[in-house]
Formats: sequence, structure tokens, C-alpha cells
Amino acid sequence: MLTACKARIKQALVAQGIVDRNVCMNAGQAGQMRAKPYAVLHITSDESEFDGSLVSTTADPATRTVTKLRRRYRRTIQLGVALIDKNETLCDGRAEQLLAGLPRGFIDADGHYIALSPGRAKWSEDEGFVLDETRAELTLTFAGGIYVTETAPLVDASTAVRIDATLVPQGA
Repeated sequence: MLTACKARIKQALVAQGIVDRNVCMNAGQAGQMRAKPYAVLHITSDESEFDGSLVSTTADPATRTVTKLRRRYRRTIQLGVALIDKNETLCDGRAEQLLAGLPRGFIDADGHYIALSPGRAKWSEDEGFVLDETRAELTLTFAGGIYVTETAPLVDASTAVRIDATLVPQGA
């Protein structure tokens, strides 16, 4: 899921005009960047919690099986996107372009939906005027899951076991 999220953001950054080699996929690559604009992607947080909800059920009469897709864990990833440009106006324009171009979510390679929502933004300028750059740090939250597929035999209702019982109220 993390790779799909980073790839989606990188695709959006390249679409708005940041050169592919100027999109750093981790903070270590950022120290080598001199050409502006550039962007740095880094993980802010990655949380998983047990879910267990049933997502879909498919019956196949030919093989007499039922396939259930379950979300084992709900996973939330916060990804920081640092946009660095020459001045505040250019940086603000890039941030707005990025947010305007992002979808509310997307389907990953396995066919699962990942929701996307923007969060806060943090701004900073070069205090020493050495690098002459402005930095906008955007936080994007991706919500998806870790899924498992379970297969079970299909039960025929006409041959299923039937239990007849009479309920007697307590104390009668």
C-alpha cells in the first residue's frame, strides 16, 4: 500500500511540472538537490488496527465454493510531501496545484480502494537567505487495508441440517 501511495503522489507531482528526478522518495536524497522546484516524500506515520469486516462474498456454483474477501486490518498511512521552490508564491501555487489534482481515492494494483484526504500544511522559509527557498510541508492521509481471501464449501439449503426446537420461557 505504501508503494502505491508514494507512486500516486509522485505521478501527481510530475504531472504538475516537477521533473521526475527532482521527486525524492526519501529524505536522504533531498540533501543532494539543488535545482528548484523539488519535492520530498516521507512517511509521517503508519498505523494498523484489527478490523475483520467482510468486504465481499462471491459464490461459484460450478466449483461449489464461496469466496469471502475480508479486511483483516485497517491501515492508515500519513505521508509528508515537502514542496520546495524559490519563493512563497511559486511554492503556494505548487501546493494548490497538487491538492487540486489529487483524487479522493484510487484503486491499487490488487483492486482495493485507498481513500485519500489532505491534512495540515506547514510553511517555512530559509532564514539565512543562503538557499533562497520556501518549503511547504503537506500531510496527506491514505486509508486502506490489509485483505485476506477465504474460501469455503458452498452449502446447499435443501440438504442442510434442520434443527426443530421449541423454546420454553424460563420459570414456566
